[in-house]
Amino acid sequence: MQTFAKLMKPKHTTTLFSLIHTTALSPPQLATTPLPPSPISSTLYDDLIQEAGKSHDFRRLHDLLTRRINDGCLNTNDTFRFVTNSQSTVEMLNPLFDCLVSLPEGVPRANACNALVRRLCKVGLLNNALQVLDEMCDRRLEHTAWSFRPVLETFVRQGELQKAVAFLKTMKEFGVALDTGSFNCVLREYCYLGDVNHAVELLEMMVREEGLKGDAWTYDAMVLGACKAGKVDAAMAVMRSAIDDDVKLLNLTYEHVIRALMEDGYFEHTLKFVMVCAGRDKSFNGEMFNFLATGLIKYERFDKAKMVVEEMSKRGLVMHKKIQEFHEMDSKE
Repeated sequence: MQTFAKLMKPKHTTTLFSLIHTTALSPPQLATTPLPPSPISSTLYDDLIQEAGKSHDFRRLHDLLTRRINDGCLNTNDTFRFVTNSQSTVEMLNPLFDCLVSLPEGVPRANACNALVRRLCKVGLLNNALQVLDEMCDRRLEHTAWSFRPVLETFVRQGELQKAVAFLKTMKEFGVALDTGSFNCVLREYCYLGDVNHAVELLEMMVREEGLKGDAWTYDAMVLGACKAGKVDAAMAVMRSAIDDDVKLLNLTYEHVIRALMEDGYFEHTLKFVMVCAGRDKSFNGEMFNFLATGLIKYERFDKAKMVVEEMSKRGLVMHKKIQEFHEMDSKE
């Protein structure tokens, strides 16, 4: 992939975005055209920007992209929906990017550039997204790790995890301050696939090389990976480590362990695990008990499901519809 190869080079040898001219649009006066008499909203601005983009009215586009930020309406995933996977879009990128470059510094320009990168990735124009990022770095436009996230997510979605890791390293070479979220994006996929070795390598890069700390999503990925590898004991050890680090685990993290234990047939151990973990707020307990009861019913462990439902009733926990129906049916017998 030629553009990706260019992006992977050291910063000073990177080729400039070939579609972008060296001259940019001169910033137009604000409020060049009136807005329709509708309540100001992100949806309104997205619709107006769609019209301006389709008609290639870049002066109007500049005006709207600036004014929406002043009105507190950040760009959304629909802001650049006029950008499609077509030759006309590729030909339009030159004046479009010039328009974004000429936006006021700070949030207006950064938010618009980030939205464009995300849109290009969404419609399958990854090379063009990489070119835009390349140019943002070269021109020293505002960018953070979040600007690069859509590319990472695209590599992960395509199963190109080695490219995703290489891209993380390239981001660092470009002077981008990596964040935990960027690592989590790739780490979770390794763990989902049960590739513990690569997950550990990536985790070491995050902690030792970048000095970053794991968050709830990091620990969730690690627990998922351990469960996928059939190492439930290791998953529980990770959870204890998270609790020791004062990280509030996600409900989803507990579900990984509950699911893994039941899949292995350890229903008694699952009950004990949930009872030990119970005791926090009712919303947490409710979700965990509902998940457990649903699993027990699925595996036709009705006696144990009855015990869980009775415990939920004692604790005053809200039951999901299917669990409530099971409880009512059991009460009639």
